[in-house]
Amino acid sequence: MRQIVLCIALLTQLAFAREKNWQDAVFLGINSTQSGTFAAPIGTAIIAGPITSSHFWFQADGLVYCLWFPPRLSGRIPLLTVNGHTKFAVDGGHVFIMDDSGKQWKLRIVEKVAPKPR
Repeated sequence: MRQIVLCIALLTQLAFAREKNWQDAVFLGINSTQSGTFAAPIGTAIIAGPITSSHFWFQADGLVYCLWFPPRLSGRIPLLTVNGHTKFAVDGGHVFIMDDSGKQWKLRIVEKVAPKPR
């Protein structure tokens, strides 16, 4: 019985899985800004530190995308080459990117910039 339920759950996931529409993009760079500070009690002391926010800039499909990457305790970030080509797939308010090592990352769209009309 347990195997049947597991099989049905797997088939349901496969039925609703969407194929990503991968397109070519150019990685323009990273912009890190300090967005605040935090304070945490450690024993009898209070330790303070900066909170930084990283924004990744890409050019794809005639638009420039600013993408937010959440900070991680592990410090891992996508491995990308500035002005290098990568794969890029838009999914609602998020974007999936493929870094230089082939790993997929999910980033949130902050803004899209269209070219200036001439």
